[in-house]
Amino acid sequence: QRRGKSVKGQRRKGSLGRRSQSEAAVKEAHTVQTYTYNKYRVFPRRILEDEEFIAVTSLVAENQLRDALKTPPQLRNNKQLGRIVTYIRNVWDSARDLNEEKLMSLARCVTYAQQKNGDEIVKEGDVGYTFYILLSGEIAISRFDHGYICSLPAGPSFGETALSGEDVLRTATVTVSSEEAELLMIYKSDYDTLVRSVFSKQKMEAFKMLRTIPLFQSWPRARVMRVAGQLHRTHVAKDEVICRQHDKSDYMWFILKG
Repeated sequence: QRRGKSVKGQRRKGSLGRRSQSEAAVKEAHTVQTYTYNKYRVFPRRILEDEEFIAVTSLVAENQLRDALKTPPQLRNNKQLGRIVTYIRNVWDSARDLNEEKLMSLARCVTYAQQKNGDEIVKEGDVGYTFYILLSGEIAISRFDHGYICSLPAGPSFGETALSGEDVLRTATVTVSSEEAELLMIYKSDYDTLVRSVFSKQKMEAFKMLRTIPLFQSWPRARVMRVAGQLHRTHVAKDEVICRQHDKSDYMWFILKG
């Protein structure tokens, strides 16, 4: 009898072992595995360089960015924050001087907005509390004393000057000139916390640079500082054309480094 119980127990143990192995096999079969791949190894170069393929890829990237921006800031995941950081760094030159931690914090703060044709985004003379980056569409810049000045397509930022101090007034009116426009907005409170200290340092560097130029050496300090606050820093790659002979120019350029 003892031997029979022992055999019976061994059979039961073996049955449980086979069952657990079977369940593990089923679980493994239903496990979804993900892999990363290098597109240059998957697609032939002729496809990667095809204009239609590039257009579709860009469209997907734009939609992913748009979805990330439409997600409430407090619900954005790291992948969405990364897409926003990449975009801000590419279109806003000043962001290149911010470290990764501040850029991620900035990506958690930016909000998304849509405007229609004719909407005034900012109005000259108003106190500025918001900084903008134009995601899509077109805007028209105008001033009371000059009228229409120019139009800008998607990409540029505006409204930063009014955030440089307390109760600073808008220097121009910005109106949507396309059917609609999409905007990224950064509020002054977030701007002051994350960005202002960096740009104050840049403003002082610009001030010192202007003082080395004979044109500005006789100007009062406050006036030169005001000019320094109007300057926008940009990075230019080797062999990139800054301006062409005989082209109409809207800017005066100063070489800070290089």
